[in-house]
Amino acid sequence: MGTMILDLDQVFCALVIYPEEEAGKLWRQRKIKTLLEYLVETYSQRIKLTFHNAFFQIGLLVFGFWVLTSTGGLFGKGLVMAANLHLLKDEFHLLLRGREEELRRWLFWPMRQEVSFEGQKIFVVIMGLVFLGLNLLL
Repeated sequence: MGTMILDLDQVFCALVIYPEEEAGKLWRQRKIKTLLEYLVETYSQRIKLTFHNAFFQIGLLVFGFWVLTSTGGLFGKGLVMAANLHLLKDEFHLLLRGREEELRRWLFWPMRQEVSFEGQKIFVVIMGLVFLGLNLLL
C-alpha cells in the first residue's frame, strides 16, 4: 500500500497538473485498467512529480523517523517504510543503469542548481544508509 500511494502522483500529474489527452480520454471512458497500463508504459515521461523528488524524500525520511519512534502500530511503520523503499528502488534502478540525466530530471527538478552525477550518487547512497538506519528502529 505504501508503494502505491507514491504512484498516485503519476495519476494526478497525467490527469490534473499536466493533463495528457490519452489519460483524460481513458478516465472519461472509465477504462481504469487501461489507464493504469498506459501510466505504467509512459512512466518515464513524467518528471516533475510531487512525491518523486529529493525534497519530498528527505521529508518522508524525517516523517518516517517520527512515525517509527512515536507509534507502536505496525501498519503505519510499514506504510512509511514501504514508501521510502519505493523511492529508493526507483533511484537505484536509474543509478545502476547509468541513466544519470533521467535521475537528475526526476529527482532534482525542484533544485535551482545543477546536481552532478557524483552528487546524485552521494545523495542516493546517503538516503539508502538513512533508510537502513531507520530499519533498526523497527
